[in-house]
This record gives sequence, C-alpha cells and structure tokens, in this order.
Amino acid sequence: MENRNFTKIDESFVCEYCGEEVPPLGYSCRNHCPKCLHSKHVDKNPGDRLETCHRRFRANWS
Repeated sequence: MENRNFTKIDESFVCEYCGEEVPPLGYSCRNHCPKCLHSKHVDKNPGDRLETCHRRFRANWS
C-alpha cells in the first residue's frame, strides 16, 4: 500500500548543529544528521518540507 502523504525529497544538507555535510541517501529522505543525530522539524508529512517551525532537536534513539 502506497503512503500518499509521503514525498520523497532526497537532498544533501549541512547540519546546523555540527556542520557535517550530509549527502543524499539515494533512496529516501531524511532530516537528521547521521553524525550527531540532531534534526530539524521541517516536515508536516514525511518529506513534504512544509513545516514552518524549523526547530532543532536531537533524536533519542537507544
């Protein structure tokens, strides 16, 4: 089943927290830095980049 609320935007970015250059994944989108795990609130629905908050936060994956 296809998720119609998912927009694939696979782009590179520079982490605003640690400065790491994050390349595109090549198969999906992301908004977190794989080095420091900080992220930015940019999506209302995955990949749409429509959120205006843009607050930084750190993922708590354990």
